[in-house]
Amino acid sequence: MNRLRLSTILAVAISSLFAYCSTPKAPTGKGFQTDFLLFTQILKQAHAGIYKYHTPNQVDSVFAHYQHQITDSTDLVAFYSYLTAAITYLGSLHDWVNLPDSTTERLARQAVFFPYPVRLLDSALVCDARSSPIPVGAIIDQINGIPVAQLLARLEQFYTTDGNHPAGKQIGINQHFSWFFRLAYGPCHSFRVEYHLCGQRAPHSITVAAQSLVSSQGQVRYNPFPSPMDLPDYTFQLVRSTSTALLTVNTFEFKGEQAAAHRCYRQLLDSCFRVIKHQYIRHLIVDIRQNRGATIPMI
Repeated sequence: MNRLRLSTILAVAISSLFAYCSTPKAPTGKGFQTDFLLFTQILKQAHAGIYKYHTPNQVDSVFAHYQHQITDSTDLVAFYSYLTAAITYLGSLHDWVNLPDSTTERLARQAVFFPYPVRLLDSALVCDARSSPIPVGAIIDQINGIPVAQLLARLEQFYTTDGNHPAGKQIGINQHFSWFFRLAYGPCHSFRVEYHLCGQRAPHSITVAAQSLVSSQGQVRYNPFPSPMDLPDYTFQLVRSTSTALLTVNTFEFKGEQAAAHRCYRQLLDSCFRVIKHQYIRHLIVDIRQNRGATIPMI
């Protein structure tokens, strides 16, 4: 009987030990400090382009700045925002970090996000929602007292491009404005929006309630801008009323001169210029605003 009791106690103890070992500990500020330092040390040792756009002193200064932001109260999302901003500063398109999927999904269901899509046009932040109390096309001046110029400079820290690529940053902000705002300024339950209408100077102000990024069924609430990866590689169209041709090129990744994709692209260009010549098109617009680039040999 005693032997059976001892065996039972040992079995329970071992089960508890394995359960304890398999449960990850909650991250702490000190742990985040250690992780950040280790990550930046690895970057310095292994990242071939870490000093391509900035000097070692500049990079060290940025790393130190974000490490000093980490305190005992820093949570996982704040840590992620510091890490992302530090990596983005390096200016390498191939560097990024992600939150765990479970954390991203949990955050997306919280009603703390800016509720309407926006678009950057000529450095102006424009409301792009047709069913909102803010008129479509209205130019936003401030959100929660933050001037748009200051706000955009902050949000750019969360979208990585090669070097300082304003057009690339614009694509990221168009697609992820609400998410970036949450990372930069924390959860908000409402937004005070100051705006004016195009061609007018009279200021308008409205407070709108925050929303979640996904519906109760788990679907994205809105996605007005397709991902660059979902766009066709290129398109060509004529605007005859203005004698204009529009060539849109969304990638330069055509796999080398002998590849089928490269031959198709070359044939497209040949046919475009034949059309321009034979139909007496006077203007050509080449749109590469959504171009996702290519590897250096392809360029």
